Amino acid sequence: VSTAWGDSGLGRHKRMFAVPQGGKVVIDGKLDDWDLSGQIWIYVMQQTAEMQSARFAIMYDAEALYLSAVVRDPSPLMNKHDPRVDAAQAWDADCAQVRLTLDPAMGYPYHNNRSSADDQLVTFCLWFYTDRKEPCLQIGSGGNLVMPTPRASWPQGVAPAAEFQAAYVMSADKLGYTFEYRIPWKTLGAKNPPKAGDILAGNVQFNWSSPDGLHTAGFSAWAYDLLSQPGFPYQESRVWGKIIVSDKGNLPKALVEEG
Repeated sequence: VSTAWGDSGLGRHKRMFAVPQGGKVVIDGKLDDWDLSGQIWIYVMQQTAEMQSARFAIMYDAEALYLSAVVRDPSPLMNKHDPRVDAAQAWDADCAQVRLTLDPAMGYPYHNNRSSADDQLVTFCLWFYTDRKEPCLQIGSGGNLVMPTPRASWPQGVAPAAEFQAAYVMSADKLGYTFEYRIPWKTLGAKNPPKAGDILAGNVQFNWSSPDGLHTAGFSAWAYDLLSQPGFPYQESRVWGKIIVSDKGNLPKALVEEG
């Protein structure tokens, strides 16, 4: 049974697949070298999906996690939160947030303790800093998902550019953009990186900015997906959905969209 509310996109998917990265992927903002068979469609409301939606995909290999999205956005790539100064507010504009258990041994579902210091329970924020045209990655961990503890060695938890690869490309009609990230398991701090057959708890959120790049419009500009049940994914991991680490790619659409 879907957890979605009415015609909103809230929790359309209880699960998604991470597929193996089968060949060389160039991080250039083009997805022609991706296996997108596990891609899911995320939106705020069905009526506005042509303006506010994202087609999100995950791949993996022994060295890294790969994330991509094709986003529709009436004011694309607007995020004025400088990672050197204001990374804690980067969620409040165009961005994607991914919440994840890094270690399959944590089990599914995973019930976090708000006081837990577990560094294998992570939240990371992906955004494009408009003023410097700079792809950004912020990583936090621990049971407090509202304010996850930033990596101590990185100011505000912002990963140095050498620790990941990312690219953003504006769509031809300037009403959207594509991004792709390659984030090494080492950068994420994974002590037991997942392998084919594993299951992780995870959640994904896309936010859309106002045209000034300083704030979102609140709930009407947030899309949550990968939810096992109603709840607040930024507060409790027990409501997160399931990420199945597939042993093969080229998955049939009926399997990906099942349920």
